[in-house]
Amino acid sequence: MKILWLTPTHSRSAIGRFSKLVTDALYLKGYGVRVCSTEAEFKTSDCHDFMAQPVTSFGDMKSDPLDDQYDVIIINFGDHYPNHAQSLDALSRKRVIGIFHDADMTNFGNGTRAIHKSGNDLLPIGKNVTEALAHFCDGAVAHSDFYTSALEASDGPISVLPLAWSLPQDVQTRGDIRPILKGPTGRFSLLTFGNINPNKCADRVISAIGMHPDLKHRVTYRLVGAIQASIREELTMLAKDLGVNLAIVGAVEDAELHRELLAADCVSCLRNPVLEGASASAIEAMLHGCAVMVSDAGFYSGLPDDAVCKVSPETTPTSIAVALEYLLNQPEERTALGKRAQTYATSAFAPGTYADRLIELIEDVRVLSAYGAAIKSTAGQLTRLGLRPGAASTDLVLRALEDMAPVKRRVSE
Repeated sequence: MKILWLTPTHSRSAIGRFSKLVTDALYLKGYGVRVCSTEAEFKTSDCHDFMAQPVTSFGDMKSDPLDDQYDVIIINFGDHYPNHAQSLDALSRKRVIGIFHDADMTNFGNGTRAIHKSGNDLLPIGKNVTEALAHFCDGAVAHSDFYTSALEASDGPISVLPLAWSLPQDVQTRGDIRPILKGPTGRFSLLTFGNINPNKCADRVISAIGMHPDLKHRVTYRLVGAIQASIREELTMLAKDLGVNLAIVGAVEDAELHRELLAADCVSCLRNPVLEGASASAIEAMLHGCAVMVSDAGFYSGLPDDAVCKVSPETTPTSIAVALEYLLNQPEERTALGKRAQTYATSAFAPGTYADRLIELIEDVRVLSAYGAAIKSTAGQLTRLGLRPGAASTDLVLRALEDMAPVKRRVSE
């Protein structure tokens, strides 16, 4: 089987890292994989180290007869248009499977309409972007259940596959190393990492800490990741007004982030609203063995109740404070929570499992494609025999042929 895999490939892309994990698993299982970059600007010097080499820009091969060269084309879709700009040029191909990483694709839609020459035709204003993209796909993948309704526009099978993620083999997780890293102050270290944007609820966490004296006197809140100057200033002023110990570290290299995760007593992966199909940062923290606090909404609702600490879907400061007080005052349960999280995440998000289930979906799409060609050929033969399209006898024959397929298709409106 030959697979063409379209994805962002630059080293800072989480979807690129996901793609490396899955394509490496497929490669090791013996499947032929070709990886192509969908970025508006592809740089070979800043690329994940995919086992399937060479990695090229899709722009260099989009005019090739891909339908004859590959059994399936996998397109990874995310909400940041520059990372996926060239993916739209593959939608007209046969046997396309879309992997939808974000439940909300508004930014991708805006970028498409503003920049892509066929943007307004592909994604008209007012139409759900995820639904519009799924319409062009012969199969689709979601990473959690809560946004699968938008994928029903695909006429082929849909699979919900937990996001593939793992830590590098040389990364040490929690164990004897953690007490060594623990600071001498004994303060409770709460960490939010990744791109520090408003939907990560850092302002609500600061408000939660500030409303309870015990939290305010014992908790240090650390923000690690890229942050806009305006957001930095706003959060700094809020923390100062409430007397909260806030440390804004900014963007760091992977090794430093690893140390931050090992030293944290709890990782806050709160979201409001939930925009992503799955949270790589939450999974990363779970794999490290951290106690993780999440909003009980979207992807996070599907995580086991005994593996993460859930706050209300509205993610109110009051509910955050209740969760923090519990974690602060129950160190043994906090440790046990992290261990359960690590055990669950190691199994649930294994790249090899994802690859196996993706192959099952690919086989279903190939079956449907073969029956589709047979139905089209039969329809042509019936027309040449003088049977009109839409006639009762024509529909009877074509429906009987379609019903023979072991995989059923959906008829798009």
